[in-house]
Amino acid sequence: MASKSDILKEASKYDAKYGFPDGFIASVIKIESAFNVNAERQESGGRYSMGLMQVLRGGGAVDEYEKIYGQKSDEFFYNWKNNIKVGSWYLGEKIGSYLDRFKHDHTVENYVIAYNAGIGNLNKYKKTGSLPSYTKKYLEKMQSNGIPIRVLAKGAGIFFSCPCCHSDLQLSQVR
Repeated sequence: MASKSDILKEASKYDAKYGFPDGFIASVIKIESAFNVNAERQESGGRYSMGLMQVLRGGGAVDEYEKIYGQKSDEFFYNWKNNIKVGSWYLGEKIGSYLDRFKHDHTVENYVIAYNAGIGNLNKYKKTGSLPSYTKKYLEKMQSNGIPIRVLAKGAGIFFSCPCCHSDLQLSQVR
């Protein structure tokens, strides 16, 4: 069984890999499953979400992952390391490509909306400013976990390392 410390360490690898703010993937895990590796949620239409990042079988991360890497058992997705890997891959790569396709900025807010409510609801939000209430709550939880939602993911902007504090600072987005 994975400890919370193990989970946080694994999550931080994917923050770095996909250019998310430190603690971003851990915050998703906290919100989705409260660090419960066996978390499960039944969705409409026979779909269900599994594990730490609540990866969705039946039209979500699981299906997208299997299109590329082949059919996997539910046990594969309940494995805590695989779950973090697949959920992070879906956020970083698949949602990133959707943001590009629909010409949305690579902000943390856009990643969260697309992960929680789907790219269709993100597109609707960009046109109408309307979000499902559950997604508004999700964004509020991200912020209360210390995750800035209006910043760009690191891979999408110009950053420099501050000579005095050595922090990565964002200048602007390249278009």
